[in-house]
This record gives sequence, C-alpha cells and structure tokens, in this order.
Amino acid sequence: MHSSLLTVLLFLITIKVSIGQITSDSITDKTWFKKLNQSFGVIATGQGEAANLANYGSFEPVNGQFKFNIFGPIGATDKQKTPFFSVSAGGKIAGDNSAVLFNNSKFNSGINLLGKFHIPLRSSINISQNEADSIIAAIDRLRNRKQLLQWQASQQFDSAYLYTLYVHDSVQLNNTRKLYNAIIAGISKAQSDLSLSKDSTGILRTSNLLLGLYQQKDSLYNDGTRLTSRMRSNKALLEDNVSRMNSINKVNFESENEFNKKRDSLEMTITIRGSSFLWLTLTGGAERDKYYSFSDTAVFSKQFSSNKYTTYSYGIELNFVGFSGKKDDPVAGKLPHIHIANFGVTRVKNNNTGDLNTTELTDSRKYGSADSTHSLATKYNVYTDPIIEYQAWKLYLNYYYTFGKKRNFSLHVFPDAEFRNTKENPANIGAGIILSIKNKKDATTFNIELYGKLTDVGKALKETESSFINRNIIGVNLGIPFNFPTSK
Repeated sequence: MHSSLLTVLLFLITIKVSIGQITSDSITDKTWFKKLNQSFGVIATGQGEAANLANYGSFEPVNGQFKFNIFGPIGATDKQKTPFFSVSAGGKIAGDNSAVLFNNSKFNSGINLLGKFHIPLRSSINISQNEADSIIAAIDRLRNRKQLLQWQASQQFDSAYLYTLYVHDSVQLNNTRKLYNAIIAGISKAQSDLSLSKDSTGILRTSNLLLGLYQQKDSLYNDGTRLTSRMRSNKALLEDNVSRMNSINKVNFESENEFNKKRDSLEMTITIRGSSFLWLTLTGGAERDKYYSFSDTAVFSKQFSSNKYTTYSYGIELNFVGFSGKKDDPVAGKLPHIHIANFGVTRVKNNNTGDLNTTELTDSRKYGSADSTHSLATKYNVYTDPIIEYQAWKLYLNYYYTFGKKRNFSLHVFPDAEFRNTKENPANIGAGIILSIKNKKDATTFNIELYGKLTDVGKALKETESSFINRNIIGVNLGIPFNFPTSK
C-alpha cells in the first residue's frame, strides 16, 4: 500500500501544470481566489475536509466540538499557480460525532491540528467579454479619479505652489483690509448723513446705502478670516516639511484605499461560468486525546485510569471546484451552480475509542466518624471494552452541489472507509443539506448543516450496535465564515 500511495503521489506531482489565462484585466488573480473563497464559504460547517479555501469557525452545539480553519497564499497571488496553505485546529468536549441526537453516550476531550499544502494543477476561467468590458470601463473611471485626487494633492501641498498661494493670499488680504477700512469709513459717513436727513426720501436712500455697506462689511470680514486661516495653515506647512508630506500621503492612502474597495466590489460582481480549478493537497495532522477506562479484571487500585493518546495522519487529496456553464435556470436564476469535490487517501494511527460506547462510573470516597459518614463522589464516562491501537488507510470523499437563486443551499455527500491492520474495515455513508445565510454583498455570514450518517454499514466491527437508532447519527453543524483584511 505504501508503494501504491507513492506511485499516485509521483503521478499527480508530475502532471503538467496548465494555468488558464484570463483574456482581460477585468478580474485579477486575487479576485479569482476571492471568488473561490466566497464559494467555499457556503459549505464551511466543519463537517468533512473539503472547505479548504475558507476562513471559518464551526461549532457543534450538542457535544461542544469546535474547529477553526484559516488559509492563505504562499507568496503573492499575482499568479494563479501560486501554492497556498490551510491550517485547522479544534477540540472536543464530549462525543466524537457532530451534534449527536441519536447515539449512545460518549465522552473524551482533546485538541487536534491539521495542516495542508495545496498545489494548483489546472485552472480555467471563462467570463463574459461584454460584462468584462463594462467592468473595465468602470474601473478605469475609478482609477482616473484616484489619479486626479493624488495629482491635486501633490499640487496642493507642493512647496512652490504653497509659497505662491501664500504671497497671493497676503496681497489679497491686504487689499481686503483696505477695502474693509474704506467700508467702515463709508458706514460712518452714511450714519452721519442719516442723522442729518430731514425728508423721507433721503432717509430711505441713506438706509438702503447703509444696508448694502453692512453686507459688504460682513462679506469682507469673512473673506479676511478665511484668507488669514489659509495663510496660517500654508505657512505651517511651508515651515514643516514632514506635515506637508504627511498631508500628501494621507490623500494618497485614502484615495488608494477607496479605489481598491470599489474595484474589489466591481470585480466580485462578475459572473464566472464554465470555469474550474483542480489542485493537489498534501496533508498532515495530529490529535491529542484524553479518555477514561475501567477494567474489572485488574486489581482494585488499577481498575480505573486516565489515559492520554496521540493519533496522527498524513496523506494526499485531490480537489476540484467547477462552475456550471448554464446562464439561466428557473431555480438557480442567473448564477451558475457550483460543484465542489474532495477525495483523500490518508495513513492514520489511531485507537478504537471512536468505535466504543462509554458507561457512567462513580468514583466515591467515604469519610466516617463514630456512626456518621460523609461521601464525596465524582462521575466519569469510561470505556469498559479493551482499547486497541491500529494503523489504517482511510479513503474519504466529500461532494457538494450548491443551488438556489442566491446559491444559499448545498447538498453534501460524504462517504468514508478505513482498511485497518486489524482486518476490520468499517465504512460510513453520510449526507446533509446546508443552508447559508448571506448579507447584501452575497457573502456568507452563517451556515447550518443538518445531516444523517450511517455508521459501519457493513457491520465490520464487533462493537457495532445492532439497533438502527443507536448505531446511526442525526446531527447539526454550525459554521461562521470570516475574512481577514487584504490589499491588492
């Protein structure tokens, strides 16, 4: 089996990497990754190993199991062949199945860590040229506006320009003050004339003149205040080169940030149809578990024990994302369906605690004095069956099909099988449906997956329950996708 895995690995690595070229600049490589991230956000519930290209946290409300996953490119995303990584970490409080509603009681706790290295193999992107041209034109307008704002800032805070403006404002302020003083003198004379006027016509004429002079006075006062303030500001900038450069950099930063946000929004509106992404994944992980066991055949002091055990796994996965080419559909609307598939082969070292049920045990201590006693008791969920370590090859598949007018529903199928060195080969089959709650920007904010799982369908394990309800599982997973700030 080791040689078979090596053969498959070498075959996949030697596949010629053929990256499809985008025929226009309407969508950048980083936007392509964001599109993939948006698609994976719909399926991020913590169930299965397929949601690699999503940052999310998941929680299982019944047993308290949680998981966090982050991903990112290794290097700049200016090329679609850029490899990327993902890391997931989690823990579990009770149970080893998600949100168990129908299953016997189990209890363990621990933490797990899984790392993945993703190697792009093939990418093909198809977009509408008319839609692309429209987006390019809108982006060009945004870019022109950004460049204009930055040019205006460089001119506005240029030292020669500021000095010229300062001199101009100084001359204008001097003229304004002279005119202001002349207006004050005119008001004084008009007030004197008004007091000497005897006829109504003269009084009306002088009153109208005064009104106009007062209005000119107020306007000149405001002009003088504005010029004085601007001269002080420009003088400070001329005397402080750092402040002047900071003002330019502030305008440049704000205009660049605004441009990037609006460009991202425009690019994300483009519809990708008949496109696909294929990549190979190398995986490696470890899990540290704690559990309690009880043996009635051991001496009393050793019947009950607390145990810790480390499991590990490593292997390869083949992943695929496909956007269907259908332009319109009575159910899905104008958005394409999305197909996501994940097939993995891993080598695992584990024990059979996941196959066993637990029994409640009460550990008590009695304290007595004369005819009175006190008892302290602690309850544990313990494994009473033999704990057996094993190594195995594990094969698993996750397939998702998204649909709905907003692509907020997904069907999920996830079978898996283990081929153990103990000659026991259990197989499981699971299926679920995911509801994604999205915001106005079509980004997923919350996922709920309701699922059912048939465990050990062939009854390969001796410990498998015969009762259908006790053997199989109905559960729920909750997921919250999130994004880290990025820059172009």
